Amino acid sequence: MYLTQHLQNNLDKIGSSIILATTSDGKSPSDYAFHNPIRERNFRVNFGNTIQEYTVVLFDRTKTRDYEICYLRGKFSSIKRLAKSIQMWIEVEEKVQVIASCFPELETFQFDSYKNPNPLIEARWQYIQNKVFNNAHFENNKEWENRYSKMIAAAKRKKEWETYFPFTSLHLLRFSLDNNLRNTWVELHITPTMNDESGNYHVGVPSTENKQGFTFQKLEEAIDFFDLKLNDYHPIK
Repeated sequence: MYLTQHLQNNLDKIGSSIILATTSDGKSPSDYAFHNPIRERNFRVNFGNTIQEYTVVLFDRTKTRDYEICYLRGKFSSIKRLAKSIQMWIEVEEKVQVIASCFPELETFQFDSYKNPNPLIEARWQYIQNKVFNNAHFENNKEWENRYSKMIAAAKRKKEWETYFPFTSLHLLRFSLDNNLRNTWVELHITPTMNDESGNYHVGVPSTENKQGFTFQKLEEAIDFFDLKLNDYHPIK
């Protein structure tokens, strides 16, 4: 059975008024489900590793914050419980902690206790930290995600980078001197490797220096090397 139709049937059975969205051609997606929000809260659902499992991310996008923040994600084997969790998130607008306590299948996003003194920079770090969590296919990338989270936490806390505005491109961490991302370091980036056999972290540098970049086993070494390269090169202005 199509995932959207199956989930819609279960939402209808519990008296939910939620109407799942269709694609631009008016069809119900067969392997995922989504919703056009009436208010700010939203969700996405996919099959897990089997068609008997369902993964979900529960997030919102506010008028003052024009990007998503995912608060909860998880994997369900019962589509009835999945439907109930969605109803509590969308219709009841229940608090994150309450939903998490009702559904042990869900994992709560942990906001970083360390805050950058500049609220604009802090907002960028928060988005970057949450972006990887906001992924319905999370169970296939756990080890990489752990290395990514450690890298972001270390970069955020590095005193020398405190005034830099972070951003990512395909999960490559980069920096700018301004919030509009005009004064950036060209080609300089740091990221976890997808295949840790060659090293755990990769630092990209201008191709004139090294087209392949450099890989490191230890995060501290990668961070120190990236810092060295940020000082060796100048951002564009």
